[in-house]
Amino acid sequence: MKNCFNFRLTSTSEIRLPSREEPRIAFRDAGSIYFLDLIVLELQARGFELTAAEPVKGCDASSVVKLPSCTVDIFVGAKRQDDSTEFYLMTRARQTTSRRDTSSSCLCEWTGLCDAINQILSNKLAVDSLQWLTLRDAESLWLNDQNKTR
Repeated sequence: MKNCFNFRLTSTSEIRLPSREEPRIAFRDAGSIYFLDLIVLELQARGFELTAAEPVKGCDASSVVKLPSCTVDIFVGAKRQDDSTEFYLMTRARQTTSRRDTSSSCLCEWTGLCDAINQILSNKLAVDSLQWLTLRDAESLWLNDQNKTR
């Protein structure tokens, strides 16, 4: 399942990110929380129930989506460069029932959520270089990127 996204905002984008070191979350990139908040607002306008974006351990920002069959976590991180900011966004489903496997209804709802995120990123927020990836492809891309910066 394609449940991850990789995309870029360039310096010519209409979206202006806050400085990296916003006081309330100096240990994280404030642009991730700001950008996830934009996605959260758009998803809420489409009828999804989400928490506000907040910093979490292991990534810059997170939000939780409550779907009828399961709960989905959204994680966002950013890497600033001279003329752009590259973002990664990952979704992960958690069952709300005691079953360990992800039900077909949860998969359908989760896919619908990912499709809505894709539409928001490509149409509403008009990001550059949008890739919709499987977790395996995303991990490979992100690990390669980390190795290049070392």
